[in-house]
Amino acid sequence: FPDQFAPLVGCFGCNLEESFPGTLFRFPLRSEAQAQASEISKASYDDPAKILDLLKQFEATAERFLLFLRNVGNIEVLVLDDECQGDEPRTLFQVEAKRRPVSKGEGRAFVGTPEAAGQSAFGWSAIQDFVTGSDPSRPLSKDAFYQRLATTPEALLPSVEQLVTVSFKQLGTLERRAPAPPMADEPMSHEPMAKGAQQHEQSPRIARD
Repeated sequence: FPDQFAPLVGCFGCNLEESFPGTLFRFPLRSEAQAQASEISKASYDDPAKILDLLKQFEATAERFLLFLRNVGNIEVLVLDDECQGDEPRTLFQVEAKRRPVSKGEGRAFVGTPEAAGQSAFGWSAIQDFVTGSDPSRPLSKDAFYQRLATTPEALLPSVEQLVTVSFKQLGTLERRAPAPPMADEPMSHEPMAKGAQQHEQSPRIARD
């Protein structure tokens, strides 16, 4: 169904003819009419102001996401709008997490004896083995894991100590645009201009070190 991915053509070099070095997701936004008929959700996202609010909510909390994502080190949010040059999206902000072990190797992680602490072989893999078992073909059941967790002394639980430095860079802004003026055949509003001016919001600039 190439038409389903037509909006992605030109984004990040994607042409739907060659292998793309990454993963693209398309999330069709539910219109108000579709929301009314939907059995899943009545929320609609055809109002640009709602998308702007979602991006700002994500911007305010993006730094926290990387704290708990071991295989994701960078988040970059881009937008394709009238300010872009051609089909190249512009970057709004970037969040990057840099991790380094507190101790030598992968940090202080061990299973079995405290003497194993600090050995790289007992790093993240020790946590995975503790949760699922050391044999991938015979993973622990949920009950077996709970039993293991309840009977293992706290001092012998596997752990990894890391220092995580999260940086935030603001590279662009996405302002809420004022409503377009009415067409010639539409009735003009007689409300005071001051009230209309108050309805135009300007997004605050966020600066973080």
